[in-house]
Amino acid sequence: MSKAERGITDLSSESIHAIARVLGYPVELLFEPGRVREVGSACLYHRKRKTLPAKVRAKTDARMYMRNINVMKLLSGLEFEAAQEFVTLDPDDYGGDAAAVAQDLRAAWRLPDGPIPDLVRLVESAGGIVLMEDFGHRKLFGMSCWTTKGHPLFYLNSSISTADLRWTLAHELGPLTMHGTLPDGDV
Repeated sequence: MSKAERGITDLSSESIHAIARVLGYPVELLFEPGRVREVGSACLYHRKRKTLPAKVRAKTDARMYMRNINVMKLLSGLEFEAAQEFVTLDPDDYGGDAAAVAQDLRAAWRLPDGPIPDLVRLVESAGGIVLMEDFGHRKLFGMSCWTTKGHPLFYLNSSISTADLRWTLAHELGPLTMHGTLPDGDV
């Protein structure tokens, strides 16, 4: 597999079909052109427990990439106007003050102070895409990234409490708002 991934050797048609069968995906998926993440941040942001095993994280990251491909296909050829605009704000312009960034995001979205009644609706009204799926564990609450279509994608663990889902969605707004482009130097 390593040699095939590096382009040193080719896989037979039988091997390709076997790999697709084991992974549970159609063969066509193995020939998807381009990269999964190209626009905006190259980072995949997570809200997780420190004890999350790397192997579990890698598997969930791979599922996130698959959801990203699904979203790209669904958005292909679609154009729609969002009621809000998802903005990116450079934290350096705020002296690193995340609370000030959050206040400016609220102002950009014309939100009053206080609780936001429906955070999912708000994020979606700004062009964000929110997906929920049972991750099979409770050590990873959710993750986010930019799709190649320029929409923020939030992938949340449906097996956690509603309060944790809400907190995770709000938490994931941070890096997507403050790191909408490739960071310079050490993140």
